Amino acid sequence: MAKPLVGIQPIIFGERKFEDPQGCLDEIVETGYQGVESVNYFDRFDPNEVKRWFTDRGLVVPATHNGYGDIADPAKLAKAMDFVQSFGGRYIICSGTKDRTLSGYDASAEVFNQAGAACGERGLTFLYHNHAWEFETVADGVRGMDRLIERTDPKLVGLNIDVYWVHIGGDDPAEFVRQHGHRSGYYHFKDGGKDAEGKPTFCELGRGTVNLKAALEACLEQNAHWITYEQDRTVNPTRESLQVSRDHLRSLGL
Repeated sequence: MAKPLVGIQPIIFGERKFEDPQGCLDEIVETGYQGVESVNYFDRFDPNEVKRWFTDRGLVVPATHNGYGDIADPAKLAKAMDFVQSFGGRYIICSGTKDRTLSGYDASAEVFNQAGAACGERGLTFLYHNHAWEFETVADGVRGMDRLIERTDPKLVGLNIDVYWVHIGGDDPAEFVRQHGHRSGYYHFKDGGKDAEGKPTFCELGRGTVNLKAALEACLEQNAHWITYEQDRTVNPTRESLQVSRDHLRSLGL
């Protein structure tokens, strides 16, 4: 099987990704990433202009990342699908649910099934992106993540597995991937740990507490298509963080 492609989620740039989008894309290219998981550029700039930014640099846009409200709104979902499809991309990603109650997870699962059906009609794949809070018990010993997996149709709803948040949530990322990777193909690789107060911390790949080597081995077993680096924030220059993380992925064979 071919190696997965290596992408980046531009959250690390903060507001600069909107203030200086082309400068950010230059850093991404210079540090060796092949694709960018798009945020809502299409709501802030002319979509044709955005497309030129990426194509002129040889960057792929495999996915667009959206909030729950955007997925629940058919018009906004259609706009996201139009954008990613214009690049030949494949994935529509959603973060978040209606709320964190059992009924909220059930309602969200229904919305995700509907969104997944709409994506499927256009040859796209809908993915849910996990954080750590879905691994908390919400009622009667049931965890939110388990409820979503149970109540969503695997033919319609896939998983954008974030190995860091699985780790922070208390599960083993490699084992979680082996169990559910048949519903994925697109993975977020993030690293970090917890501070003295138990709050999540973020760092460059290879500098935190996540066993990324084991997680990658599991992803490869599941025929991963994309490994996407994500770091919510950094205390270092962004270019340095991008390079350190890309070099670590190279050391793992990507």
